[in-house]
Amino acid sequence: MSAMSKVEAKFCRSAPWRGFAQRVVMPCAIKDAVIGSQVLEIGGGSGAMAFEMLRQNDAVHLTTADVDPAMVAAAKTRLAPFADRANSVRGDATSLDLPDSSFDTICSWLILHHTIEWPSVLAEASRVVRPGGTIVGYDLTESGVSRLDPPSRSL
Repeated sequence: MSAMSKVEAKFCRSAPWRGFAQRVVMPCAIKDAVIGSQVLEIGGGSGAMAFEMLRQNDAVHLTTADVDPAMVAAAKTRLAPFADRANSVRGDATSLDLPDSSFDTICSWLILHHTIEWPSVLAEASRVVRPGGTIVGYDLTESGVSRLDPPSRSL
């Protein structure tokens, strides 16, 4: 299961994060990736990365999955302009309630360092991506904020 400190959760819903995600993380992470039309973002948070992907590509239909109900609510609000192509669901990245082989592309942006069982997250990504699909991600090995304000493990 994923866990995020209160400081990190607040930052991930902030305008500075959205700007950084849209201008730096997204272009760097997907520059050479083949993005299909059916996309799942694991650990979608507040929807900053999903918003940018939907804005850049009219052919993308994107689902975000996040364990935190506040993040799911924030993503639903943020992605409302793309309601016909966007969906946000609550789900544990280690055990997604999604069918096998149901997405062309799986994205994971800066979530694995919040996840104790990251091999399970990668196994789930492999399970829900279609044969020949793409798994693309970007992450850190750790964050300074997480060392200063450790997350609660009682989710």
